[in-house]
Parts: sequence; C-alpha cells; structure tokens
Amino acid sequence: AALPDLVAEARRHDLEVDLEVDLAEALPSTLSTTVYRVVQESLTNVVRHSDARVARVGVSRDGAGTVVVRVDDEGAARPSRVTGTGRGLTGLVERVALLGGVVEAGPGASAVAGPGVSPGVGNEHAGNRRAGWRVEARIPWSGA
Repeated sequence: AALPDLVAEARRHDLEVDLEVDLAEALPSTLSTTVYRVVQESLTNVVRHSDARVARVGVSRDGAGTVVVRVDDEGAARPSRVTGTGRGLTGLVERVALLGGVVEAGPGASAVAGPGVSPGVGNEHAGNRRAGWRVEARIPWSGA
C-alpha cells in the first residue's frame, strides 16, 4: 500500500490530509515501509485522539541524506476511552531506531523519543490538552 491509500483512509474518517512528498528518488524497500508505518500510526492517532479536521504529512530528504517524516495536526486532544494499552508510538520508536533514526512526538515535538528515551506513558495524545500535535521521524537513508 502507498501513502495516498493512507490519506484516502483518513478522509473516510472526516480527516482532510495535505500530503507533500519531496523525494528525488524512490526509497529503498525497508525505508519505504518504515515511512509508511510512521504516517499510518500518526494519522491513526489523529483520528482516534484529536478533534483535528486537518492533518499535514510531509516526507522529504534533508541535505545530510536523512529522510524526514512529519505529521502535524492542530486539533485539541479529546477525552478518550482508549487507555494507552497499545504499542503504537513505542513500536514506532523501536521500528525507526532499528534504522538508526529517532522520533520526536508531542505538542510541537517537544517530547523526544528515541533510543533510550521513553515516548511517554499511556495515551500520548490525550495527555496533552493544548491544540496541536506533531510526530517527526528522522531516518538516515543509509540505515535502510
């Protein structure tokens, strides 16, 4: 499956998604799968834990050869019956770390999660009552 499929799925849940992919060449398979999972988990969390109506997804490669995946929303977290028993963000951090990358997640990406750093406890999104949430993964191209 491809990123446009994830966008279509999010739209079925009344979430408008602005997708911008700025890559000069195709990603290696392992890296492509990881990018897909970052976007998938991030959009799932927006739908489940936020009142956002719009999310922005960007995938690019910086000058150092790092693939940057960023998902932003401007919605306030809403109370949820989800208790945070899933491994969503934790699993994402682990997947990205396997390729030598890091994940930052939080309001404006102020909460850092990477190798040896906990992404938080419980429902990461609903714990933040201010509007807006960002997940950013930085993955070295060479890690794939």
